[in-house]
Amino acid sequence: MEDLFTNTQVSQYSLIRNFCLFISFMLMVAQADLSAQTLSTDNKKCIKLYHKAEDAVIDRDFEAAIDLYKEAIDRDPNFREAYLKLAAIYKIHQLKDSAKVYYQGYADVTASEQVDYKIWRNLAYLQFESGEYDRARYSLDQVLIQKPEHRNDPDLSWLEQSIDFSMQVIKRPWEITIDAMPSAINRYQLQYFPIVSVDGNTFIYTKRDSNRPDADEDIVYSIKQKSGWTPATSISKRINTELNEGACTISADGRILIFTSCDAGRTFGNCDLFVSYKQGDQWSKPENMGAVVNSKYWDSQPSLSPDGRVLYFSSNRIGGFGKRDIWMTINDGKGWAKPKNLGKVINSFRDETTPFIHANNDALFFSSTSHPGLGGYDLFFSKKENGKWGDVKNMGFPINTHNDEVSIFIAANGQDAYYSQEVFEQGMLISSDIVSFKIPRDSLGLNKSSYITGRVFDAETNEPLNADLNLMNLNDSTDLYMVSSDVQTGEYFLTITEGREYGVFVDKTGYLFENLTFEAHSNSALDPDTIDIPLKPLREGNTIVLQNIYFDFDSHVPNKRSYQELRTIARYMKDNPKISFEIEGHTDNRGNAAYNLELSQKRAESVQMLLVSQGVAKNRLKPVGYGASKPLNTANTEFAHQSNRRIAFRVIN
Repeated sequence: MEDLFTNTQVSQYSLIRNFCLFISFMLMVAQADLSAQTLSTDNKKCIKLYHKAEDAVIDRDFEAAIDLYKEAIDRDPNFREAYLKLAAIYKIHQLKDSAKVYYQGYADVTASEQVDYKIWRNLAYLQFESGEYDRARYSLDQVLIQKPEHRNDPDLSWLEQSIDFSMQVIKRPWEITIDAMPSAINRYQLQYFPIVSVDGNTFIYTKRDSNRPDADEDIVYSIKQKSGWTPATSISKRINTELNEGACTISADGRILIFTSCDAGRTFGNCDLFVSYKQGDQWSKPENMGAVVNSKYWDSQPSLSPDGRVLYFSSNRIGGFGKRDIWMTINDGKGWAKPKNLGKVINSFRDETTPFIHANNDALFFSSTSHPGLGGYDLFFSKKENGKWGDVKNMGFPINTHNDEVSIFIAANGQDAYYSQEVFEQGMLISSDIVSFKIPRDSLGLNKSSYITGRVFDAETNEPLNADLNLMNLNDSTDLYMVSSDVQTGEYFLTITEGREYGVFVDKTGYLFENLTFEAHSNSALDPDTIDIPLKPLREGNTIVLQNIYFDFDSHVPNKRSYQELRTIARYMKDNPKISFEIEGHTDNRGNAAYNLELSQKRAESVQMLLVSQGVAKNRLKPVGYGASKPLNTANTEFAHQSNRRIAFRVIN
């Protein structure tokens, strides 16, 4: 909806469209090769009306032609050619329901074998698009009877798969209740492309005050309070202008906003992606994301990963598999990389649009006309498996119907879903409201997400710090999630997903790093939490316990769950080349004291060697085993024993 025309463009478009409609109709008439000698009626009045209608078409008076053809049919309901001409007029004017009626009328008064396969093909598509799947199957069968070799045609193959899929899936509908969002959100004539913050308290979407093609698009937001949602208002005067801004995405911490603008004065193509950053309560002036991300083609409909480091979007740039494909670009901290196509598992020979990456960072939702569906655009999803996108799955009925379903947003809890429901009259979009429904539990198998928030600050002065936080999946060393705390407030926001163990490495120049661990195996562990993080200045004698270094029982070698943290520490030491550490090895007080001392020394030495293998100079690391001589907790409990078995780093210069 963000590809809007100016008044001049609308006028030019209408002229071109009318000319194209006329040419298209004349070509269709020529292809039909119908003449007075081949007409199926001998009613002279019908024949006269038919020829008058043809003259009206030549004069581009389609309304008069329609009336004349219809009168001819009224006089002779078996007048095949009049049905066909009416169907052709309605089809080129995109009045598909009327076109279907007259194609069907032609087929009803004509023997099946005498109906050209092209007509059966048109009818099959029109019936499928209106949800008449049984009839569409019959019409398609007539095509394949006449032209069995066309079964290998990509379009017909897709149609056949889609019809068969639709006939099955409508027998197994989801049991859902669709509710309109309150009037504080549905307060405009058009509202669409909804997104919701991870904490569920901010609702952002695109709105237009009118359904006119030249109506201004803006981004608005609403805040959830005890009394309900606040009336939606402009997200920022810096972002919304007299031009069109829409189709946006926001990072989980709410501080990176990427949106679409189709202003030719600021874009490389007809639509580009722009970015704005929030510092404190203010959004920065939007910037074009540049020629590395944007192209001279259509680039739109962005979706950010929770950490704001991976951006998915739709584009019709060259190098794709179809017309519009889904692409991605990664920000490595130095800037956005050249976008890559998501590949043929996701993209196909037609359109894939409106990508949405769930807060769990594993499930990608999108709209497509390529994968088998119920008609038009359907909603699909794919889950990441071992770093690759898995099979694409249709979201089913009645989420998908024979109408277009073009975007969906699913909240972090994996159950609350939002999308725009559109109302058309005579093929024209009249209004659209945002609606919601509950996804039946486990229907999509989504791992739900929650969040950890808090503040990073100087441990001595309490001043807020702008630190980097690296969230690591301890069971998957390739899973990196990097965010920064707010430069003014020190606030941070981390998204966590059930079924995982996380380590967090907190880094700020001039400070000793901090590390935390989170377990999200159970639902209770996914409750939102607030954890403040004090950082100690990088000063001799300051110590940090490594929370994410793990040893198997009676082993002195860190297990695989420790490797990502050790790699991160190695990177930290390379960034701080003047700092050296004593690696302290500690055990609990169970077992022989001499054995514990030896084990703690070996564990400290193992950590040293693993860091050296990552490029850290050996002389910057001094391993020392203390056995059980320095307990953190003197209680005789398993928790106390666990806290006493540790590796710590102490700054020694």
